[in-house]
Amino acid sequence: MTDTVTPVRITGADTAPAVFKPGWLPDDAPFPELDELRETYLRLYEQRNAEGAKTVAITEKIEAAKKQREADLREAMLNGTSADAVEDNSEVLKAELEVAGARSKAAYQALVEHINHAIAVVLEKRPEWLAQIESQESDLNAEVEELENQLRAVHARKGSSFRLEHWLDRTQAGAEFPPSFFPYSEIPPPQSVHPADQAADKQRLQEESYAGGLPGTSTKISDEQGEQREREHESSLGAGDAEASGDPAAPLPTVGGVSS
Repeated sequence: MTDTVTPVRITGADTAPAVFKPGWLPDDAPFPELDELRETYLRLYEQRNAEGAKTVAITEKIEAAKKQREADLREAMLNGTSADAVEDNSEVLKAELEVAGARSKAAYQALVEHINHAIAVVLEKRPEWLAQIESQESDLNAEVEELENQLRAVHARKGSSFRLEHWLDRTQAGAEFPPSFFPYSEIPPPQSVHPADQAADKQRLQEESYAGGLPGTSTKISDEQGEQREREHESSLGAGDAEASGDPAAPLPTVGGVSS
């Protein structure tokens, strides 16, 4: 779209229906001129509606008075009374309608005139406003990036707290039941920082990670397997201060590629 255009003059709602809707002009733009245009637009919009409503009300009043006069005339004819006694205020109502119609037309023309004026102002200020928007957009992007970095840092701290809490629980459990010890490095961070989601993550982690002492197992330990591990643990306690079991020469898991 070029910056220079010759606008088509708006003459009525059939020309451009959108500009005759109360939400046509922005209500959150940082431009005082646009705020003033919108304020005047809404005032004229409400004024046009009010004057139009008066015209409709008088038109309905005229129609009702006409029907009432016809009924009264018919009643007078039936009763043999003078029809001259039937009230006729049609001329008064017509005069009211003429005044109301003129006011409604003037209000509508004022609204149309302001709409064309608003379009002209927007076209004139558009380059300036676009430059302001671009500058503001750059500042907002920087602010969003900063907030996203802060959010990532919070997520990291949140995940660390989640993992530490689980590891501490497992270490306490392992002090009484050694197979319950669990490596911190294998505790995954939470999938969400939402408390309800973390509670579900923690429950899932509890169920899955307690199978860690079973070779090749990554699912929840069964009751039978748990009882077997309990029996093995109790048997190991009966050995008292016996020497450590296992092959002393067997390599331990590597850390960073180096055997411990």
